[in-house]
Amino acid sequence: MQKRKLLTILGVMLAVVVASLTLVFAVGPRVGAASEVVLNQESHFKINDSHQLTGISDEGKSLINGKNFRVVIPSSVTSIGSYAFGGCSGLTSITIPSSVTSIGGSAFNKCSGLTSIEIPSGVTSIGNYAFTYCSGLTSIEIPSSVTSIGNDAFCRCSGLTTITVDEANPNYYSNGGNCI
Repeated sequence: MQKRKLLTILGVMLAVVVASLTLVFAVGPRVGAASEVVLNQESHFKINDSHQLTGISDEGKSLINGKNFRVVIPSSVTSIGSYAFGGCSGLTSITIPSSVTSIGGSAFNKCSGLTSIEIPSGVTSIGNYAFTYCSGLTSIEIPSSVTSIGNDAFCRCSGLTTITVDEANPNYYSNGGNCI
């Protein structure tokens, strides 16, 4: 009789544990704004003496470690270097300050999680392949200040449906959502 009680108690305990684990795995970890990391301090980036952002620092990398993240570039930065964020698939959005005048080649290449970017009016050049393979981008606005767009700057952006060029831009214009 006592053996039967013990087995019943153990069975109930096992059922509670299994139910708890099932609930944890069914609901999963909470994903959303609370789990998204924001890189917004100079110590999160590699910035050279010319005020060019060349990448994410070790401190910044330790913060993002497999998570989705947003970037707010410090106002001390004047250019974004080649490959600065290349391959950062967890990058979802970036805020570029008006102090930035150029976006280097492949700067955001293969940032497939990037869904939005606002190019500030101070930017004059966008390098070759700058946003190639950014499949999450759906639209982009080119300000009037941009005088140079490199080869294939928006190539293979499968989600990109509209490129709008500011009407005051002397070098480029948009026609039906395409940049010409």
